[in-house]
Amino acid sequence: MPLSDRRKPTATAAIIEEARRLLPETGLDPAAQYAISMGIPRFIAYKVLRAPESHQRVAPRRKETA
Repeated sequence: MPLSDRRKPTATAAIIEEARRLLPETGLDPAAQYAISMGIPRFIAYKVLRAPESHQRVAPRRKETA
């Protein structure tokens, strides 16, 4: 996979983002159950949702080269 394809949004990222949005409203278990019901493995759902937001690794996108 070329490096330029690695940072594009994916269905998995969208599911995790929705679960993270639900987290404050519904709590950990319902948010994790949403992610699991959408096909995210249980251990990944809980690992991501339990991690403090300050520990999330969000790298800026690389600039496209001409």
